[in-house]
Amino acid sequence: MRILTCFMPPSEGTAEVSGYDVLKRPMEVKKRIGYLPETPPLYPEMEVKEYLTFVGKLKGIPSADLARRVQEVIERCA
Repeated sequence: MRILTCFMPPSEGTAEVSGYDVLKRPMEVKKRIGYLPETPPLYPEMEVKEYLTFVGKLKGIPSADLARRVQEVIERCA
């Protein structure tokens, strides 16, 4: 799972998601998967909305869509 989510490179061979190599096109791979780790890296001083907004900016979600997308995630995950 770590290889397919681009958190760890393969030790040998190749890995692809939807035809995209995890080493050569990691952003294309990440756009096509949804991964919610059981213990995500957290910043305890941040509230949920702050953290999701921070991660959304890192992932390149357009500013115009960010607040709506954060709210969608909060509702989906309850």
